[in-house]
Amino acid sequence: MNKLVVDFVDQHMDPLRKDEIPEYIEVYTKILSDKRLSLRTNGMIEHCKTFLKIDGNDVVELKKTWHELSGYIHFSHKYLDAIAQDPGFLFVENVNDKLFSSSLSLYFQTLDLLYAVLVWRLPQLREEISKMQTWWKDNFGKTFTLTEKVLKNMEGE
Repeated sequence: MNKLVVDFVDQHMDPLRKDEIPEYIEVYTKILSDKRLSLRTNGMIEHCKTFLKIDGNDVVELKKTWHELSGYIHFSHKYLDAIAQDPGFLFVENVNDKLFSSSLSLYFQTLDLLYAVLVWRLPQLREEISKMQTWWKDNFGKTFTLTEKVLKNMEGE
C-alpha cells in the first residue's frame, strides 16, 4: 500500500511543497489502513452511533434509509419497477407521485444525516446549523430529527 500512496502523492503534490510529502504519505497511509474502511454500511452506522450519541431507534431509521437508498443505486430495481407499473413515466411530462415522494423523503433524511455529522465534526457550524434547522421548521414545517438530537447531545462540548 505504501507504494500506492507514494505514487499518488508524487502525482498530485505541488512540487514546491516537497518538504511536506513525508507527512502526507504518513497521513494517507494511516487513513487507508483504517480497518473501519472495510466495514459494511450497517457496521459503519453502528460505529457512528457512538460519536453521534444517537440511540437504537435512530440506528434503525438510518439502516432503513440506507436500504431504501441502495435500491436506487441498483437502477433496475426502483426505476424499472416504476416504469413497469406506469410506462408513461418515461416521458418528462409524467410524474410518479409515489416515487417523487419517496425520493424527496430520502433526500431530506440524507440531509438530516449530513447536518448531524457536521454538527459532530465541526463545532463552529453548530450555531449556523441550528439557525438553518429553525428556518426549515418555521417556513416549511420540516424537522431534522437526527440533527436536533445530535445538537442537543453535543451541547456544552
